[in-house]
Amino acid sequence: MKTKLDIRKLTYLAMLTALVVVLQLAIAPLIGSLTGLSPALVLVPIMLGVAAMGIGGGAWLAFVFCFIVLFDPTTVPFLEFNPFLTVVLVFAKGDKAK
Repeated sequence: MKTKLDIRKLTYLAMLTALVVVLQLAIAPLIGSLTGLSPALVLVPIMLGVAAMGIGGGAWLAFVFCFIVLFDPTTVPFLEFNPFLTVVLVFAKGDKAK
């Protein structure tokens, strides 16, 4: 079992996490307001994370994506209606991303 901390993988995961946050919070709403479409640009760093670091890295990036979507202003009305089901559906969607 490998117990050594791999700084390169940790740094790559941190950069991909930052990219997921920027794409989801800044770029996707901008493109959505200009075109009326909801692009899934955040899937690119998630797929890169799975390819480079395995399922663990992809799961972390998908969790970050789900956490951001959960507190998106468009999700809040669903949270007020049925919080449990909203959380389950958001995380199921993020799980399918990886």
